[in-house]
Amino acid sequence: LHYTPYPMTSQYSDILSSSVVAILKRDPRRIIFIREKLFGQQLPVSLRQFIWTECLLRFEKKPYDNDLSFVELETRREFAAGVTRGKTELRLTNPSNTPVTNLIENAVIE
Repeated sequence: LHYTPYPMTSQYSDILSSSVVAILKRDPRRIIFIREKLFGQQLPVSLRQFIWTECLLRFEKKPYDNDLSFVELETRREFAAGVTRGKTELRLTNPSNTPVTNLIENAVIE
């Protein structure tokens, strides 16, 4: 099995990324600074994974440390609530059939 690096990554960016992740694990409050400085930039894999995990799947860890099934359940509930809210606001019967469905479909085909 041969490892193929992602485009736009290098050994140096991976080392730097690992260092930043180590700092963030010790002091998670610094993630706000990192997000502001690196917003819109392509991130190395390990830093991107850490930021996604911390920012998008954040929840109160106290009673549920290390229980990722709870994180997945909460994420699914929040997504379903968002879809339901959008469906109601747009008065849709089917959330995958929106006023811009044809526009999106044509853009994908082109």
